[in-house]
Amino acid sequence: MSPDLRRILAPENEALPLLDAVNAVLGGAAWVQRFVLPAAGHIEADEALLKRGARLDPGGCIASVAISARSSLALYDAHQDWAVGMSDLEDEAARDAAVRLLGIAELVAKLWPGAPEQSAHWFLAHPAGQAVVRWLGAVEVALPLTPLDEPLDRDAASKLYRAWRTHAVDEIAASSEAEAVIIPLLSAVDDAAFAAQAQLDRLAEIVRHGLRALPDSGRDALTEEARRVPLFASITGQMIAVARGWEVRGAPLDEAAGGAEEARVAEEARVAEEARVAEEARVAEEARVAEEARVAEEARVAEEARVAEEARVAEEARVLEAARVVEEARVAEEARLAEAARVAEELRVAEEARVAAELRVAEEARVAEELRVAEEARVAEEARLEEELRLAEEARVAEEARVAGEARLAEEVRVAEEARLAEEVRVAEEARLAEEVRVAEARVAEEARVAEEARVAEEARVAEEARVAEEARLAEAARVAEEARRAEEARVV
Repeated sequence: MSPDLRRILAPENEALPLLDAVNAVLGGAAWVQRFVLPAAGHIEADEALLKRGARLDPGGCIASVAISARSSLALYDAHQDWAVGMSDLEDEAARDAAVRLLGIAELVAKLWPGAPEQSAHWFLAHPAGQAVVRWLGAVEVALPLTPLDEPLDRDAASKLYRAWRTHAVDEIAASSEAEAVIIPLLSAVDDAAFAAQAQLDRLAEIVRHGLRALPDSGRDALTEEARRVPLFASITGQMIAVARGWEVRGAPLDEAAGGAEEARVAEEARVAEEARVAEEARVAEEARVAEEARVAEEARVAEEARVAEEARVAEEARVLEAARVVEEARVAEEARLAEAARVAEELRVAEEARVAAELRVAEEARVAEELRVAEEARVAEEARLEEELRLAEEARVAEEARVAGEARLAEEVRVAEEARLAEEVRVAEEARLAEEVRVAEARVAEEARVAEEARVAEEARVAEEARVAEEARLAEAARVAEEARRAEEARVV
């Protein structure tokens, strides 16, 4: 026999108590059997089947990095806390459940070859098959996907399988026999999921109690738990042992092959009888379930009316408290959901969160750097503007000083020119007076020398004409000098 199968079937396997506890709380008898394990036989086939079943655990064809019991419990807790934004996790749980449903159907088709309907019938009639169905309905469907405020659909398993069938077929590479087996299997799981709703709180406590507390919710801890608690590998091992006829209640492990053969024959007879009794019980149970469903439907309608009225009243009361409650719930939800979602989320989402955090930190650093650079540019621009204003002010002051200096110089030139002109006028006046005195003296002399000869008079006349011409020349020169001075003053101004 395969060493891996021997290990999976050993009582030390930590998955077995959890499987048995869930089956027990849902009303099933203990289904985790002790087996007479042969030393040889079916080794290669059993190993291949066990590997196929192990792919239904994390690390195989399942998206979640957590075992299904832990991820389903995390979603149940999130629903209990009215968490929002859980649709991606719910889709992932439904997708993984569809893969596991088809995976179990494939194992049934291979372990009990023949007509698919007969294989499914035998599997569903056996206590081990019924236990698998209870697990699938309760832990894979009802626990993670039941809303808090409304019942689970009667055909919840069938619906999620139809929604994710293409994905499941691709992952499992399912045979046509498996797709035939899954039809009655889905019907049984629908019933199991619908029935499990009544015990979800108790089921959640059993699952919570059956899981060890993890040191943290990181990938390494979840991976180690998946290695330590191989749920679907264990379910597969149980199915192989039952199909091979190793199942003997109370028999010690690893007995001699001869005792195993006798036990197997006796067990086959017992199983056939149990199958017949189970079939009769199933038919009776179906009639009872149908009647209970009808009564339950009537009760559900009445209950829905009552619940609707209570919900309306509760809603009115809730609305009055909405602002406070919503805010408190949001704060509490953010704190709780961060942990719950981190435990339930697969590696992909955790990686995306890490990458998003790195991108956010990088973006914040980039924005901070841009703000710093912009602030430095703003400070530099303000300094530049202040320097330009200072230089402009200094230029303005210098220009005013220059203009004032030029005005002062112009005023000094004007005063000097006026002084010069006054001096020239004074000198001209003195010359004129002197000339008048001279003329008077000449006139007196002329009177005194009346007798002067005509020549002297003529000479005096000529001299007088020369003097007058000189005075006219001097006056013209003074006028030209004055115009030049005024032109120079205009040019200086």
